Amino acid sequence: MRYPAWLLVLALSGCAGVHKPDPLSRVRADSSLCPEEDADDLNHADRRPFSAGSVGSAGSPVRVHYCHARLLKLAGRMLKVAQESYRQLLQLGFVAALSDKERGGGPELDLYLSNLGRGGRAQANDEPAAPLDATSPGYVVIDYRTPEDHDFLASYVGHEMSHVLQYALGRRVASPILEATSAYLDDRLYPGADVLPAMVADFQRAPHRPIYFHDDDRCYDYGAALFVSYLVQRHGFGLIVELFSAGREDYLVTLAERLRARGTSLDQALLEFARWRTRTGRYHDEGLFPGGQRFPEVALDRAISPYEFLAGPLVVRPREAPQETGVVYLGVDLTTALRGGISVEVQADRGPSRLGVLLLSSRADVPLAQAVLSGGQGQTLVAKAPRPGERLWLGVVNLGAGALRQKPPEKTAQGFSARFQRLPEPEPTLPPG
Repeated sequence: MRYPAWLLVLALSGCAGVHKPDPLSRVRADSSLCPEEDADDLNHADRRPFSAGSVGSAGSPVRVHYCHARLLKLAGRMLKVAQESYRQLLQLGFVAALSDKERGGGPELDLYLSNLGRGGRAQANDEPAAPLDATSPGYVVIDYRTPEDHDFLASYVGHEMSHVLQYALGRRVASPILEATSAYLDDRLYPGADVLPAMVADFQRAPHRPIYFHDDDRCYDYGAALFVSYLVQRHGFGLIVELFSAGREDYLVTLAERLRARGTSLDQALLEFARWRTRTGRYHDEGLFPGGQRFPEVALDRAISPYEFLAGPLVVRPREAPQETGVVYLGVDLTTALRGGISVEVQADRGPSRLGVLLLSSRADVPLAQAVLSGGQGQTLVAKAPRPGERLWLGVVNLGAGALRQKPPEKTAQGFSARFQRLPEPEPTLPPG
């Protein structure tokens, strides 16, 4: 399923400037142009949307159906977008969509311009021959009122088509990674739509949640495109294709295996991603997330002033304990010089999970210090002579107990405490004589 209506409204409300009149504006506004399709029914019924006709071309891998003849020109424009999206997705490593035995009238992947109740609503439906099939063909449905301005319609086409190509590799992989990958891809193919930052906001707002978390009222799993982007930057898009090809619902198992084959580990990936996640917004690093300045900064569980521990130690417990694969960040913005440095003693609560601890600086490309703690263990990390204007993050990652699996997040939280202390300043060096 594509973006919720409120997100489309949010994105459109921020658009400025003068645009040419849309000759289809009256058509788009006419909700009675075609009978409304039941989106949930299409998801589960052995039927397809109504088609009054379709457009394609010789040798084209895709065909666009329309529910009313007045949508013929729009269908023609959408066909060009779909052809280009398909070409780019295959270049990335996807395989061609599986045959649907010409249910749409030919061998092509079928897209339908239909009435789904509102503009900005779209979906991809799989059509397995049997419920437990590992792969399947599929088709795409997009509401004909979806705006074309700013590549909105194009991004919807790319997003939903990528789902159909996912089904050809492995349709049983858990939904959150399907959505995160498709959100990454539609932004990569059509960055002009610029909807992904609003989704990443949900993801960055709750970093203590697992990277596989899903909430029907949020775009958290779409915003996890940030994790997909990290994996692609570090290991190439081929890794993502392998996650689908393996066909496991719990993609963490496959990810751990594939990372080991590349000489690294899921633990290392989660720790590194926890550092990358701080490099957005004001702190973006173009060498990490391309265009990372577009994305909201990761939320702090608590912002700590250095004045809170100038006179003595400050002990802090997080409001939200990190859940498996999630991270909690405590932040210190240096508004005064602390020439002796800062020490942070982290004490893990007793429990089965391991906690990865990172001390990060906005002025350093690598962690200032890091450690992995078992339940009940402690470790002191030091930032030497941080400068005014510097941001320090203490990031605590829940690495789980043993092999990571997707599970109910609330059952995986592991707490900790952090003791912040100002270190003594060095004695001044006096001039000779």
